Amino acid sequence: MSLDPLEISRLYESGMTQEQIASSLGVSRFRVLYCMQKNGIKTRVALGKDIRIERRNRKPTAEELRSIFNYDPSTGVLTWKVSPSTNVQIGDVAGNIHSSQEGYTCWMICVFGKKYKAHRVIWCLVTGEWPTSLIDHRNCLATDNRWENLRIATDAQNSQNSRRPATNTSGFKGACFNKRNKKWFAQIKKDKKRHFLGFYETPEDAHEAYCLAADLLFGEYANHGEIDPAYVDASVHRGTT
Repeated sequence: MSLDPLEISRLYESGMTQEQIASSLGVSRFRVLYCMQKNGIKTRVALGKDIRIERRNRKPTAEELRSIFNYDPSTGVLTWKVSPSTNVQIGDVAGNIHSSQEGYTCWMICVFGKKYKAHRVIWCLVTGEWPTSLIDHRNCLATDNRWENLRIATDAQNSQNSRRPATNTSGFKGACFNKRNKKWFAQIKKDKKRHFLGFYETPEDAHEAYCLAADLLFGEYANHGEIDPAYVDASVHRGTT
């Protein structure tokens, strides 16, 4: 008795198992499996593997993300809408905090076997599209993913919105000391070009010149060296949300 691959394919796609198909046709399961393999009819295991490979080779869609995660814009927390493994339950916080060798700390999330920055996942989930540029955290805390704290930014805008560097010894962002003429000076960088802002008697004056230039060149992205208190929520625990 020869088996009709089209009939087997139809029965398999209807939800019947190989054992059920074999029983209905009065043949062994191995004959059904051989017919499927010979005629290129993929098993559900193979189909599932193909789907996983296809998903890894592309970014998940907004619809897929919304089916997997719940997002609370007031806290910035992503939680699992489904259980991705036996160790994770529905409602658990998704992802973990990761620190790079360069010192950048943010939430990372694994989706379909690939890791993404949580704030980029959130942007796609909320807006329906993956961001084509950087996502800037207004208060400079990359672990704070509240919606009001996120905005699109260029590389220059994102770099400007930073606190005073740890290497700064003047106490004022943009103020540096020139040992040769023993004066303070200010400078600012935009689009890979440095702008010299003059010499000053005090670091406060140099810092003031820097702040004025930052406001002029970067507008709302200008950062004078401190976290903007308007976007700091003390109720959000950065280490667990």
